[in-house]
Amino acid sequence: MSTAALTALAGLALAPTTAPAARSCAARRAKVLERTSELLIFERAGQDANPGEVFACSLAGNRRRDLGPDGSGLLSQGTFGLLATDGQYLVYSESTEYSSSSGSQSRDRQVWLDVRSGRRQTLYQATTITSTSPPNGTPYQTHSSTTSSGILFATARLGRRGRAVVGASADAGVVKLYTQRFRKRRRLLDSGTATSLPLPSISVHGHTASWAKDGTRRTASI
Repeated sequence: MSTAALTALAGLALAPTTAPAARSCAARRAKVLERTSELLIFERAGQDANPGEVFACSLAGNRRRDLGPDGSGLLSQGTFGLLATDGQYLVYSESTEYSSSSGSQSRDRQVWLDVRSGRRQTLYQATTITSTSPPNGTPYQTHSSTTSSGILFATARLGRRGRAVVGASADAGVVKLYTQRFRKRRRLLDSGTATSLPLPSISVHGHTASWAKDGTRRTASI
C-alpha cells in the first residue's frame, strides 16, 4: 500500500466522530419552543401510547438535556413552561401529578438550568398530597397537605449571560422583586402593590435590572 493511502487511512481513524452528538440535538418532526443563537428547546410528540418529550440543546457543544418533570423529558403526567433564556441558561416550570386508588400527589417546580453543564437549581417547589381513606369503614374522608420551599416567580428574567435571575412574586396583591446569582442567595430589590410595581415594567439588560415604581424608573446591579 502506498504512503499516501496509509496517510489517508490514518486520518480517517483519527478523525473525531460527531454524528451521534449532532443527532441528539436534531429537532426533526418536533415542535420548536425556543431558538436562540446558543440554545434550541423543542418538544417531540409521542407515538401511539408513548408520551411526548421536551429537550434543550446547547448548540455550541451538541449537549442535550431532558426538561420534562423530574428531568425525564416525559410529558405524560405533567406540563412544561419556558420562563426565560439567556446564554446557556434557562428557567422553566414543570407540574406533575400522580394518582392511585388511595389518593394523589402533585408537584410544581421552577428550575434554573445551565444547559451546557447540566447543573440545575430549584427556585421553587410545592408538593401537595391528597389521600382518601375510610377512617371507620364509611364514609370516606379526604385529607390534603401542601409543603413548599423557595419563591414562586410570576415573571422571571435572566441576565449576566444567564448567571443571574430577576424574578417577581405576586401574592395577595403584593409584588416582591428579587435577584439571585446562580446557586447563590437571593436578595430583595423592591416591593409594592401590583399597581405601584407593575410586572410588565421589569426588564434586564446585561448586568442591570430595571423596573417602574410609582411611575419612576429604578435600576439595580445584578
